[in-house]
Amino acid sequence: MLPLVIGYGNPLRADDGVGWHVAQQLAAVLSPDAATVITTHQLTPELAGPISRAGLVIFVDASAEGEPGHVASAAVPPQEGTSLTFSHDVEPQTLLGLAGALYGAYPPAVVVSVAGRDFGYGNELSPVVQAAIPRALAAVRSALSAHASHRGTPASFAMPPAAEPLGPSGGHTHA
Repeated sequence: MLPLVIGYGNPLRADDGVGWHVAQQLAAVLSPDAATVITTHQLTPELAGPISRAGLVIFVDASAEGEPGHVASAAVPPQEGTSLTFSHDVEPQTLLGLAGALYGAYPPAVVVSVAGRDFGYGNELSPVVQAAIPRALAAVRSALSAHASHRGTPASFAMPPAAEPLGPSGGHTHA
């Protein structure tokens, strides 16, 4: 079961599009058998199916909290007893719980978030968030490598090492 990387956010709202940028850069360097990479504006219940079939899910998004440019990585537990009363913009833990409820399976999951500075209209990232992309890619690469070594297979991607170490793990808030 391949890992699934989901880069999400609104690429027309400046730093909110960092998940897209990270996912697109990752897709450019990953071999096809290393992971499936998806970009989407928001997390929707339709993603529960692909999530249930993945070996690992890595959610990549912007955060409205924290020092701009800070990259955080944290495990995502599934929300048990998921009851969906709306049809769009769900949280990662809700999607994991939904995958378990509908398909009987959910993989381990990680969220990689980048604290943003500018969530106004525009399709360019702020300089501080642009500079954080290598650290976000390193966090995704680390999760993929850990998953691959757990499965006993080598990770199949070629990315340069991160320029800076990751900061401490933190929470996630979608802007």
